[in-house]
Amino acid sequence: MKKRTTPNGSSEESARNEHRISRRDVLRGTSALGVAGMASSLTVGRAQAAPDDTTFVSVPDMYNWDIANPQSGWEDAIDWFFNQLTSVEGAEFALSAGDIMDARWWSDKQQVETLADEYWVGYKQRFENSNLPVYVAPGDHERGDNDWPDWKLDLVPTFEQKFVEIFDHPTNGPTGKEELAYYFVEDNALFVTVDTWELKNGEVHLSVTGDQLTWFENTLSNHQDKDFIVVQGHVPVIPGVNTRNSSGLYLEGGQSSAFWQTMKQYGVDAYLCGEHHAITTDKVDGIWQIVHGSLWGTHTNLNYLVGTVGSDTLELELKEFDVSYGGGYIDHINRGDTNAPREEVTISASAKQNGPTTVESITIDSSAPDNPDSGGCPVTKTVPDLTDNGNDGTIEGNVSQVSAYDGDGLQFNDGGYVTVAESPSIDVTDPPFTVECWVKPTDPKAGGNGYEPYVTKVGETGQYSLHRTSLANDANGQLEFAVSSEGEFYTPRSPVPDDWQGTWHHLAGVYDGSAVKLYVDGAEKDSVPFSGTLADTTSPVEIGRNFGNPTRQLTDGTVVDRVRIHRAGLTASELDQSDPAGSENSVLWFDFESIDTDATGAPTSDTYLSDLEAIDFTVGYTFEDFGRDEAVSGNALQVDGQTYDKGIGTHATSEIRYCLDRNVARFQAQVGMDEKGGEFTGGAAGGNGVVFRVLGDGQIITEEGPVTHPEGPVSIDIDVSDVSVLTLVADGGGDTSYDHADWLQARVTTQTVPEAIAGPDGTVGFQEVQEAINMWAREDPVPGTGGETIGFQQIQEIINLWSTGGTVGDDSEATSQSLASMIGPGGE
Repeated sequence: MKKRTTPNGSSEESARNEHRISRRDVLRGTSALGVAGMASSLTVGRAQAAPDDTTFVSVPDMYNWDIANPQSGWEDAIDWFFNQLTSVEGAEFALSAGDIMDARWWSDKQQVETLADEYWVGYKQRFENSNLPVYVAPGDHERGDNDWPDWKLDLVPTFEQKFVEIFDHPTNGPTGKEELAYYFVEDNALFVTVDTWELKNGEVHLSVTGDQLTWFENTLSNHQDKDFIVVQGHVPVIPGVNTRNSSGLYLEGGQSSAFWQTMKQYGVDAYLCGEHHAITTDKVDGIWQIVHGSLWGTHTNLNYLVGTVGSDTLELELKEFDVSYGGGYIDHINRGDTNAPREEVTISASAKQNGPTTVESITIDSSAPDNPDSGGCPVTKTVPDLTDNGNDGTIEGNVSQVSAYDGDGLQFNDGGYVTVAESPSIDVTDPPFTVECWVKPTDPKAGGNGYEPYVTKVGETGQYSLHRTSLANDANGQLEFAVSSEGEFYTPRSPVPDDWQGTWHHLAGVYDGSAVKLYVDGAEKDSVPFSGTLADTTSPVEIGRNFGNPTRQLTDGTVVDRVRIHRAGLTASELDQSDPAGSENSVLWFDFESIDTDATGAPTSDTYLSDLEAIDFTVGYTFEDFGRDEAVSGNALQVDGQTYDKGIGTHATSEIRYCLDRNVARFQAQVGMDEKGGEFTGGAAGGNGVVFRVLGDGQIITEEGPVTHPEGPVSIDIDVSDVSVLTLVADGGGDTSYDHADWLQARVTTQTVPEAIAGPDGTVGFQEVQEAINMWAREDPVPGTGGETIGFQQIQEIINLWSTGGTVGDDSEATSQSLASMIGPGGE
């Protein structure tokens, strides 16, 4: 679906001074409406915390073994670690997303109480000795480790009672989970801990629902005045994370869960979690999910996170350090002889001296504006060619529309550029021709070492290029117009004007068949005699980049306007015309007064999803991709003994997103558990089955299941005419073993324009007629039709349906009387 950005009408000065509205600014005023988003960026390194900054550390799954205080053979390494957290990192408090001990204390309640007093108290005492308060999110090991048969469930209240008693967390949590879920505020940041373990009707669920979810939402809503929100819970929400020595638990529902959607709604910045004992960072819906932690006594590379809350930024830095092990194994209750931590942990002198290694740094900027396209369809942006040659330009990277020399122009940053595909009209081998543009440069008058490409057509061989050279070049930063013929360049040059930087200048290169000329601000500055044919190249025309040498890019902030190419050798008086109709033989004409956007990859007709490219996806277990017209295992799609030629094969828990851009009307599929060529049948494989969930723009439209093997395929047929991004979720819940899940014959279908306008019964009311006429007048695409706009004949049909009471498909013709009564005099 195409959308057009109209001129902004604001002056350059007012645009530069415009107040930047942050995500938190928006949420403070409209949190009840569910407005959300976040802009963030990756940076390398972490600045030293300012005196007023708040610094914390995160250490989930430390230790995940029963480690005493003191623990013989471990104390030197532990002392070094705590000194690193406090004296070096400057941490003021610590977060720990659970599994602090192995805690397989299963004999009876007395054992739970005794060993909790030994190990949990000892754990907390280490932090207290370092003046480092610790806030723990309970995990599965805080309830004796998964799974939970009835006899173990009987011990859970004792585990929870001791956890609350020992750690003495804030008491502001939800009813029934006081001190298991809680929050606290440090300066301009809110920190919330949730309990991802819930007992419902005697069954354990990894979820945040009910009273806890209500409390969580209220907590976020009541603290929208804070610049940053950090949430910690034990298990990840978004699947597909790295895993080491873990049972690999995830929160039920994944991205579509009410918990995640609540975080999205209220602008949570980061969700910190553990369980998987390895580092994975992922930004989804504007939220950074950061999974980390490691097994002391087992893994030789351990990790932790350092967070620094500043006035405008939240910096999150993940660090690793190496350890070595020796001795035997520490005896552990309900573990095998070697399934236990080693007796000795050593950090080498060189490792201590060098310190931990930073593996990733994330900076979240509270003042950064929202990205309205975040999480939506990938968008292709084009600038229209105002000639009849169709040489539209495609914007690549960071190029934005700003006030310019005449109306609007384009500002180039971070290596962004505009590319125009090769076409006969701009592939100039024979003269004459002219290239011209307006430029407001930001490169200093003295010149940098950069090369400033304004308008170029350079590939494996050069054809023509209007640019400024670098100081390293023999031309010493001069302006040039270069043309190439038989390996030779013919290049008139000119020094840059005295008022070069920050001032508008007109540049033009002309080859009239007898000489190559360079014009600056309307005056001819240099001329080089040449008469011949130019090099032939299939490269595109590019504005802001040299295709043949893509490292040559415009300096950030450079603005370009009024780019033209003519198949004529213009004179000084003929340059810089305002109308392509009045200019001689123009073949490319950019005024940059509008930018067209088109959703990339959106279907325009009835299409199987397996034939579309997904925006992105995650697949469960160890699979790196999903099957297109085959099962995730590579076998034929097979459910209930029947094979299918078309469909999507995946493994729970998975999420696949497709761009629809409101182009289609319905989504149809049959869903079921794949039998892997007959290997998985009956109820044995696939655990408790899979819930198949369909989301439109992040909101659940429908779900089926849990679907198990004996059930066979289940049909889905839903309206998606108002959906921009379709998400298919196969949710295996807590047990994803053998959850091979198929979306059979998954496809989207379109409607005709009258079908899309009419109501469900095929009739058209007065409101539908008004809507159709408005869409016709605006030339808006009609949702569900593959991007079609309404034509005059279709308006006649719609009006006739309304006036006669007919239904879509009737063959009656529109009457001139009914048409005239609707569009009035002068309508066309």
